[in-house]
This record gives sequence, structure tokens and C-alpha cells, in this order.
Amino acid sequence: HGVSVGVAMEQWHFRCCRRRCDPLRRLFGAGHSDPESDPLSQERGEIDEERGFGATASASPPSAETVLSQPALPPEPAQLPESAPPLYFYAIGDWGVASRELKATAAAMAKYAIDRPPAFILSLGDNFYPAGVDGVEDTKFQTDWQDVFLKHETLRVPWHVVLGNHDYLSDWQAQIDFTKSERNPHGGLWSCPAQNYNFTYPFEGGSLELFALDTNGCQGQVRRRFPAMQEELHEHIKNLSQKLRESSAAWKIVFGHHPMYTRGSAHGTLGSCLRATEYSYVAGSRGPVTAPGYGLEEVLVAGGVQAYLSGHEHIFQHHRARGIDNLVCGASGAEGTGFYQGENMSATVPEWVDRQYNHGFVAAAVTPELLSMSFVAADGEVFHTVEQRRRSGK
Repeated sequence: HGVSVGVAMEQWHFRCCRRRCDPLRRLFGAGHSDPESDPLSQERGEIDEERGFGATASASPPSAETVLSQPALPPEPAQLPESAPPLYFYAIGDWGVASRELKATAAAMAKYAIDRPPAFILSLGDNFYPAGVDGVEDTKFQTDWQDVFLKHETLRVPWHVVLGNHDYLSDWQAQIDFTKSERNPHGGLWSCPAQNYNFTYPFEGGSLELFALDTNGCQGQVRRRFPAMQEELHEHIKNLSQKLRESSAAWKIVFGHHPMYTRGSAHGTLGSCLRATEYSYVAGSRGPVTAPGYGLEEVLVAGGVQAYLSGHEHIFQHHRARGIDNLVCGASGAEGTGFYQGENMSATVPEWVDRQYNHGFVAAAVTPELLSMSFVAADGEVFHTVEQRRRSGK
């Protein structure tokens, strides 16, 4: 797509209603909860360098403003100034079974990529249902990923992967080890070098840095298998805070499995636990209980992050809070669409929920001045778009 990209990868070494729309022709401008209370406890480019930790560098968060637009396609390359070609990437979560609906989503991604070829794809966890993989030789890498997505030439790009709770029900380390396995296809498109890592995509006139965060320590289902993860998540977020301060990228995006905001009755509690420094939940006969959370949102705000992408809830949602666009991208179609254990009808956020229950993916376009993220259905329709524009002179 005309964008020269070099990727710097770093591991963290620590154990609106739906409507048919035409493309708009516009230009881009120059702590923790008690595990017993967990509502899900019974739920079933080229790498040119690898960097170690560096000295902390203070970086002022870039100033930006968000515009919620009516449904619109990201601008096509021909509509953009030649001096600012977009960097495209896609995101999809909770895709880990080769259902008919997932194959339709993959086909839509491939068709969409003809005119908007992604530099990479973010995989937001629950990569393999129902319980991850059993090793690097597990056939699910072939049947549920390669045969569904990589059969399409336009999707043969790096897949940057983060783990979900279902991935921890089996050999989670295998998804990391597959990164360097000789079985990794097409020169190594599967990229999950660690539970937490970050990488940079420079592009003409700017740069994009992405940070993979393993959020599974907030969920009791995972804690019971790996008790240390409850406290490790605090360290992961502390390390993330340092990485964000050191980053000089124009655009910063964090991606993990669990959302900070969702209207789901069950998953909303996990979102509060992950997002806030303190939150409340109902602990059976004990009634309301207040507990310390992980405070992720405060870290993202202080670090100048513009967007947080997640999965876990199998329905598309968007919420803007404190300058950060939260996109829930777990409606791939692999396991049906909707809220786990129903919707919390008293919730008022996220502010946008896909009431048509589409399955699909998220497509993003980045230039030095604009971050555009669109929800795309499996029929190719763009039904909701969020834009965040950098203010001039910032």
C-alpha cells in the first residue's frame, strides 16, 4: 500500500444503528477482586531490532480530539494526499473456532484488504476454542487459523497476538513458542514473542507504537489455574507505564483481551476491576464489597494512549473516556454474538453498542494527523466509525 514499514519489537522480560453507506470522500489532515466473586469462574513487516529496557524518558502525551462519525469507510489511498499515505491494520478477537460465520468474516477481511491492505493484524485473545492448544504441533494452528485466514493472500501479513482466558486452559506457552517454530507459516506470520511486548511501525510522517498487555490476571478462571497471575498483572501494568513514558510515538495503542468497559452483566465486573484503582461488586450473601483494582485506565491516560482494543465480550462496543477510545472487538462470529450472561440494563456505558449483533472485524487507518477505526460486518458493510484527530501544532 505504499507505506514503508520497519518493525521494532520488544518483549517485556517479566515472569448507531446499522445502515448501508457510501464511502465518504474526505482527506486526512497535515489489586484485584476476590476470585470467588468472578462472574466468569465457571466459563469454559520486518523486525529490524530487538531492544532491552532503556532509561526512562519523559514524554508529554500527544493532544488529540475524537470525532464520532456516522458510518463511513476509511478513505481510500487515492483520496489521500500523496505525502501522507495511511498505514492500515485490522483487529479481531475471540475467533478460535472455524465456524461458518468466522469463515465469512475472514472472507470479508480479505476482500476489504484488496483496497486497504493491512500492514498487520491484531489478534485479541481466545485464539483457540474451547481450551487453547496442546502444543506447537496442535492442528488448530492449521485448521482454525491458516485454513481460515491465510488461505487468503491479502491476509498473509504479521499477526500480533495476545492471549485470552481460553488460551490459558491448555498449553498457553505453545502460542508463544509457535512464534519461533519452523511450523510458523510464510516466514513466520504468527507473532506472540511473550505474554507482554511492544512494537513500533514507523510510517511516512509519523510512527505508531502498539503494546500487548496480558490482562488475564483479572479473571478468577485463570487465577485458579495460575494463582501468581493475580499479582503479576500489577507488574505487567507497571512495566507498561514505563514503556509508555519512554515512547516517543505519535500514536500509542494498547491491546489486551479483557475490556475496561462493557455492558455485559458478567464481564462488566472484570472491566471495573481492570480499569479502576478501586471498585465494588456483590459477593453473594456478603453483599456489596469494595476491593482494590488494577488502575489500568489511569496508566493509559498518563501515558498518552489514544486507543485500547480488546475482545472477551462477543459484541461490538465503543466508549470514549478520558481521551481514550475503547473498542471491544470480540464479535468475530466464531461462537455467536451477544453479551455473556446477558446485558446489564442499568449500565449507561459503553455509549455505543452494536444492536444489530453483527459479526466481523475492526479496520484502522493511521496517518500523522488522524486515527480512523471502523467496525466492518462480515458482509463488508462499515456500520460504525470512530476518528481521533491530532490537533495542529501538537
